[in-house]
Amino acid sequence: MLAVRLSRLVNCTPAFKPLTSLINLQPDLFHSLKKQVHPHVSSKRVSSAVSSVSLSNVGSASLIGRRKTNEDRFKICQPAVNILYLAVFDGHGGREAADFCEARMEQHIKGFARQTQNLEVVLTKAFTEVDKELAERSPSCQSGTTATVALLRDNTELVVASAGDSRALLCREGKGLQLTSDHTPERKEERERIESRGGFVVPNSCGDLYVNGRLAMTRSIGDFHLREFGVIPEPEIKRILLSHEHDSFLALITDGISVIMKSQETCSIITQSQDPHQAAHRVCEQALAHGSEDNVTIIIAPLGAWGKSMKSE
Repeated sequence: MLAVRLSRLVNCTPAFKPLTSLINLQPDLFHSLKKQVHPHVSSKRVSSAVSSVSLSNVGSASLIGRRKTNEDRFKICQPAVNILYLAVFDGHGGREAADFCEARMEQHIKGFARQTQNLEVVLTKAFTEVDKELAERSPSCQSGTTATVALLRDNTELVVASAGDSRALLCREGKGLQLTSDHTPERKEERERIESRGGFVVPNSCGDLYVNGRLAMTRSIGDFHLREFGVIPEPEIKRILLSHEHDSFLALITDGISVIMKSQETCSIITQSQDPHQAAHRVCEQALAHGSEDNVTIIIAPLGAWGKSMKSE
């Protein structure tokens, strides 16, 4: 994680509208998936033979790596009978923001889920409200965090929200598909927003771009001193209907893994593992062996096609 030390807090939390989009797949897969997606479609209509995702089968690991402290946080729980909640938070400038998201994000999701069935709306509101609550409760907070949260409803409807550069991966027919896009100044639309708000983007000694020379991402929870310069907590949302015949697992990872390992390498390590618990530790250990100097965290939720890729090899 490219961390920064923050200097002051600005209590400024604008309101935003949800962003929704589809994942980029190969053309044949994309068009097949697109036909299934509708903002309010019931996942029960998709398939009568759906695998059940159990909390006990979800694997996870979080290693400190070469850092002095571990600022990564994650959570796995079941906020409703038919909803599975998975989340990773990669803190920077301290662990307060990540700790707060770990403790409070689920509660906001529960609250908004009682008001609407639209999970895109639920997640967008939860992100902005957690950010607002952090500012109100901890005026001296000097940290920020990424947030990548996945809600799986009725074992089929998957909605992923992300702010920052932690990622969500879906393994479909043995291929690692990135469901999220990193929020960095290298993205044209992200940089334009920063500059339109009076911020600026400059490279560090390694050539990595930073907002106002301080932050390597353009969206986060916390980082209030950069809020007026266009760093926002609003997530990007992606929603798909899973195919348990073709989908092996969903993985959420922090950038201690993603900066050092490509999606397909991560996918291959997981599919060659006996179970998600072993797979999570193998991915983290491999990232550190490759030279990652950051904290490394992963959550792996097995889906219906778990084990098929390994059996076919």
